[in-house]
Amino acid sequence: MGKKKTDDEVGYGKPPKHTQFKNGGPGRKPGVRPPADRSFAALIDRELDSLTSINVGESRKRVTKRWVIVRQQMKAAVQGDVAAAKMLMRLNTHVAKRGEKPLVVCTVEGRPVQEWQRSRERDAAARQPSDEPENAEGPEGPEEPE
Repeated sequence: MGKKKTDDEVGYGKPPKHTQFKNGGPGRKPGVRPPADRSFAALIDRELDSLTSINVGESRKRVTKRWVIVRQQMKAAVQGDVAAAKMLMRLNTHVAKRGEKPLVVCTVEGRPVQEWQRSRERDAAARQPSDEPENAEGPEGPEEPE
């Protein structure tokens, strides 16, 4: 007749019982690292956090690439590069939206730049002429000839 199937049968898709994972144990063997996050954001973060050497005076200093980028952009913005200043402001807004402490706090007239810019936009909108025709007589009414 035919072969009798048992639980001890070994073959394709049926590994020996002593090599199978035990119940309640980890799915990964000890010493095996989990797969790295391969997303673009994770790749950028890893690269920005890697160290590089820079010259400071006569010595070399090891800093993160993230620090170098912020330092270069800040230096350019202070020297009048508008594009660098805009990039820092966008970065600052992005960081603040994530709930972190803003990297750069720029002030104009003693207020944060974003608040100052919003107030300028409100003022500009208030100064625009409305669609309603103005009263030619003025607020006091028609003038009487003397």
